[in-house]
Amino acid sequence: MRYLQVGVISVLIAFAAGCTTEDDPAPDSTTTNASTSAVRLTLPTATKYSEGERNNLPLIVNNSGPARASVDIELEFKLSGDSQSDLIVDYQRTGSDDWRKLTLTKKSDSSVQGSYSTSLPKGNTTLRLRMTLGSRPKTEGEAIPITATLRSGKEELSTVDGEAPLATLTVKADPRSTTLDQGGSWSEFHFEITNESLMNYPEVAVQAFEECTNGTGGECGDSRGSSEKVFRTQWLDGSEWKDLRTFVRGPASNPGYPENEAIEIVNLALPPNSSREVRMRISTTAALKATDGEGEILLTAEGKGTGSTKKSLGSVLSDFSIE
Repeated sequence: MRYLQVGVISVLIAFAAGCTTEDDPAPDSTTTNASTSAVRLTLPTATKYSEGERNNLPLIVNNSGPARASVDIELEFKLSGDSQSDLIVDYQRTGSDDWRKLTLTKKSDSSVQGSYSTSLPKGNTTLRLRMTLGSRPKTEGEAIPITATLRSGKEELSTVDGEAPLATLTVKADPRSTTLDQGGSWSEFHFEITNESLMNYPEVAVQAFEECTNGTGGECGDSRGSSEKVFRTQWLDGSEWKDLRTFVRGPASNPGYPENEAIEIVNLALPPNSSREVRMRISTTAALKATDGEGEILLTAEGKGTGSTKKSLGSVLSDFSIE
């Protein structure tokens, strides 16, 4: 996929609640079967977990053996200090839509544990859980180690180890319009960048990427497929809308970024538990063809918190149609 990068500068300070985005997948969980029961657990945690939000924590069971009327699910969360009492875990029994709170007890100075019973059908089953955190990460890369064990009576059927990564920088999109007018009127997009951690981010680099595709899946515009010619993009600088400056740089230097035209990088300061709003607006130009029908904005925020050795990257994608 080819993106055109554009600069994003305007920032309106807004202290807001945390947001989710979504982000880089966590490492795959590992499974250990304690018997030949043909039961296998998997604990995928592909999202990053934010304080105060009910984050899904699906536990997938593959049972190639017989159905079981009752099994026990044991869950252990490795936390320490005050964060132990702040953790809330809810679960649903197989076939039920009712959420129940899991009773957690302190197992040691570094973990809490809880268990519940449910039926286990044959085949693939997703045991639905959700986890609400009451604390924020102190450094980039923090995660909560989780161990899930499936038992039938005294028999251990399967055990899986995984972890829930904690969110630091997140980006949320609030498009004021999901449709661009081919006649050239403006459509506005708002983005909120939030520091979910206890760290201070003295510099957060904000980048935007645009793409336009036609009805056959090709790029919009002239024979070179330049999205720069089909869109006019502005940012809000205080109370004034200004055109964005674009220029060609070549392949992006950071792994994971699209390789195409360059961007103006804007460095924002984000104290702990704070948010910033970025406002953009887009209109079409005369270079747009009648078959050019879809567009995207990808907004990313990247920075290193004080005291952290790793960078955090948050991003969000907004789609829009052209009519």
